[in-house]
Amino acid sequence: MSDPTIQNGSEKPTCEWCGAPLETAVTVDNPLAKIQANSLARCPSCLLLIVIGADLRPYPDLPDEAAFDAAWNANPEISEWARKTQEIARVRSAAETRAKCRIAREWLVARGGPDLVGDLAALAAHAAGFDEQGFTRASIDVRHRAAHILSQLSRQMRQRALVG
Repeated sequence: MSDPTIQNGSEKPTCEWCGAPLETAVTVDNPLAKIQANSLARCPSCLLLIVIGADLRPYPDLPDEAAFDAAWNANPEISEWARKTQEIARVRSAAETRAKCRIAREWLVARGGPDLVGDLAALAAHAAGFDEQGFTRASIDVRHRAAHILSQLSRQMRQRALVG
């Protein structure tokens, strides 16, 4: 059986997180978008940028900064593609955070608590703080408070999953 992280005929390197085949940009030098050594690839599901080594395998851990920079700057088309990938990931993350804030709002209302009004305000400000490019304008205090609430919700959901 062949290693699923090696490009072999039609096999492509895969994402170590979700198992999806990695992809790379279509460029003038690479019109078929074939994964190449010492280049950038991304997981279309996770939107992670991954450096492909000389052996056509993804670096097992974070590559050193020089390898990442070299892959990023190898070609202006690759740089633009990587920037767009990051932009898509940022917008997706902002949308996921807004959805989590809506869920947390319902959870807080059902649970109640001594600072319900403040917690709801923090979640609302956090969710509303994202612009269309995925950047937040929410203050650091709002972000910390919302992150604390979201982590409490996540912890409770994990505990329920273990029990039930």
